Amino acid sequence: MKTFVPIPVVGLALLLAGFTQAAEIDVTFDDVPTNVVCGQTWTNNNVILNFGETVDGEGVTTGECYFEADPGYVWIYPGRLVVNFSLLTESVTGIVVDVNYEVSGLFAYQGTNQIAQVGNSYSGTLSLNFTNGYPDYCAISGYEAVITGITLYTLDAPPPQLSIEQTNGVITVFWPTNASMYVLESNSDLTNSSGWTAQTNNIQIDGTNFYYTVAVPAAQEFFRLEQ
Repeated sequence: MKTFVPIPVVGLALLLAGFTQAAEIDVTFDDVPTNVVCGQTWTNNNVILNFGETVDGEGVTTGECYFEADPGYVWIYPGRLVVNFSLLTESVTGIVVDVNYEVSGLFAYQGTNQIAQVGNSYSGTLSLNFTNGYPDYCAISGYEAVITGITLYTLDAPPPQLSIEQTNGVITVFWPTNASMYVLESNSDLTNSSGWTAQTNNIQIDGTNFYYTVAVPAAQEFFRLEQ
């Protein structure tokens, strides 16, 4: 993660902390199980999929589950493709589905409640966006529809936050131990992008935090976590 925003803190140091960015997940149909049956699940890009019986409220005759899987795309005729987000670590904020032919629609659910829908597309894309009330799963239903791809948008987990204290001529920088994939770096001049140096000494673990200690620098110093 290389995007940072400066935050002024105690003493002669400046703390750099990251901010969230949108993440894109592409769901493809290159690994549908051979001879897949109705209700059987598989995963692609940490998303759970299955063909299921059509249900009320999705514009198709209920109780039908007819489908076909080909390399790169799937058919439903009539049928329902269910896309479950329970393995994802972040909420889904957008869904885009590439479709062709007789598609009834794209339907988003939170638990058993349908929270959004868009439909009646013969060819192109179906899309839904969410700012709250994020869905747990979605379904695409149709009479004789082709689905060629699905793109999901989520928010990355917030980056770990650095904290800093100054006591008795010593600077202590600390951050959570669950951010062990990050490296603490320091730089005395933000205009020098190549001046960042990894700090690997004087780092201790106490409870749920890493702690880095150093004497108060004579000039301003900047810190960041780099992944």
